[in-house]
Amino acid sequence: MRKEEVFVRWGGEEFLLVFPGTDVHQAQAFLKYLRDALVHAAGESNLPFLIDFSAGLAQTSAMNSREDFEALLRSVDKALYRAKRLRGRVKVVEPMDL
Repeated sequence: MRKEEVFVRWGGEEFLLVFPGTDVHQAQAFLKYLRDALVHAAGESNLPFLIDFSAGLAQTSAMNSREDFEALLRSVDKALYRAKRLRGRVKVVEPMDL
């Protein structure tokens, strides 16, 4: 991770990742890398369960207020729940999520 990136636990099993200066395609590539690494590590450790994750993803140029940030989180949360319904997917925020 770069110094300006943020990775925090956001809720029970939810995490928030912020990648400044990263476009959607770069973020999707990172999430694929992360998923592959987790699946590989789980396989190597012979865990009795599968590891995978779903993600909601958005790109923004600027946030000027707390309200902007909260609106962005709501839209990413909607994308996340679309991804969870399909299991193991990454869904980018769409107009219907705004």
